[in-house]
Parts: sequence; C-alpha cells; structure tokens
Amino acid sequence: MNPFQVIGLFTLILVVVIYWLQGRQDKVDQKIRRIAPKKEISVIKKDDWVADEEPEPLPEPAPELEPVEESEPESLVDDIGDLPGVGPKFQQLLKAAGVTSIAVVAESEPEGLLRRLVEVNESEGITKRHPTMYVVERWIEAAKSR
Repeated sequence: MNPFQVIGLFTLILVVVIYWLQGRQDKVDQKIRRIAPKKEISVIKKDDWVADEEPEPLPEPAPELEPVEESEPESLVDDIGDLPGVGPKFQQLLKAAGVTSIAVVAESEPEGLLRRLVEVNESEGITKRHPTMYVVERWIEAAKSR
C-alpha cells in the first residue's frame, strides 16, 4: 500500500472520530443547559450569621522575654547560630526578639518564645515563614542539652 494512501486513510479516520466526539460534546452541553437548579441557592452573609456557641477564650499572654543586657561580657554570650536548625534568618529573628544566647533559649517556654518570634516577624518581616512549634521545641531541647 502506498504511504500516501495510509496517511490519507488515517486522516479520514481521524476526522470522523473528531466529528463524532464533537457531536457527543454538543449533546452533553445541551443536557447541561436544560437542567435547571431544583431549588434556589441562598447565600449567608457574614454579618447575618450568628454562632450558636461562644468563642473559646484566648490563652493568657506569656510574660515578655527579657532581653540580655548589652553590658554582658562577650564570653558569656554564646552564638545562637550554633543551635541545630538556626540559620542566619532565624538567628536574626531570635536576636530581634531579644534572645541573644543559648541560655535564654533554654530557659524559655516554647509557647511564649514562639508567640514573641511570630510578633517580631510580623512587625519586622525578617523571614517569609514563621518557625513552627516543633522547631522551637527542638531549639529549646538542644539548648538545654548544652
């Protein structure tokens, strides 16, 4: 068989299949247009909605972390960048939050430290992502083990 005949036959079959599929699509579109919603959809506006339950009270704020004084000798201030998982951005975030040594991290409560880091990061925009509770807990565990 001539290759031109094979190509022509293949093209003809392809055109027939496409025509058939297009006809089926048109039938589906017509069925969709004929189907009307059985009941009207209502929208509840935020101002109209009233909750059945009272919202949970927010936890009491943790005490603020006390920043380490600048007059402390350099030998007593260790590098918080030595903690595993503390890169340059998180190191900058910790310092902006007043945490300048591993000892301060070891003495911190995870919730209070995380809350302070999130507040500082939102106000100063140091990192794109906040550290997670898991990461902060790992920092504290590593700081306590030193």
